[in-house]
Amino acid sequence: MKLKSSLLTFLLLTIASKTFAHALWIETAASGKAGQKQQIAVYYGEYAEDERDSVAHWFSDVKEVKIWLVSPDNKKIQLSTTAEATRLTAEFTPATNGTYTILADHPVKEIPRTTLYQFVASATVTVGNVITTNSASQNTNSLSLTAPATYKVNQSVTVHALFKNMASPDMKFSVVSPTGWSKSFKADANGNLTFTPIWPGIYYVEAFYTEKITGEQNGKAYDAIWRGATYIITVQK
Repeated sequence: MKLKSSLLTFLLLTIASKTFAHALWIETAASGKAGQKQQIAVYYGEYAEDERDSVAHWFSDVKEVKIWLVSPDNKKIQLSTTAEATRLTAEFTPATNGTYTILADHPVKEIPRTTLYQFVASATVTVGNVITTNSASQNTNSLSLTAPATYKVNQSVTVHALFKNMASPDMKFSVVSPTGWSKSFKADANGNLTFTPIWPGIYYVEAFYTEKITGEQNGKAYDAIWRGATYIITVQK
């Protein structure tokens, strides 16, 4: 019995570790055109390792994540998704110029040990000439990341992070560059992330926050909720 108990504990720890390392993220072009379809892909895996898990093997019920679109007039609709080998796909056709935000915020069904894992992702698409793309009002995720969709090399990047609409200096971040370089950051006094990209291309940003709170899901109690939120930024030359 002790051997079985130890094995079960090891398996639970392994699942928890793997889940913590994994993330959900959204890939789409940073800009679009009114009247033309915008393609969206949702992945689950380890971005820094270029690992995209098979949808059939996504942890727990992550593949049931709902994808939402918020239009420039702040109307929110759910997008239909199609499961492919390693991703979920969706699309929308922007009707007007402006900023569009794509959202995902999914607490998983299974609870390894006593922590509830919640995978959060967002992406911003600008259509037409938009003065600002910092669409904080559109991002209704529990852990929201917002920033202009595009930057230039050697231009300071600031990603605004809010947990339940509140800034937290306890926020932690990770950034992966187009070259595979990655670095961890602590939030500034305002709970935000600031860094300077030195290469053009796609930068992957993830914020982490653990909320100490008790609750129950599917008949199992938890004493904390871990959230990992992702956002992708395009850096131009």
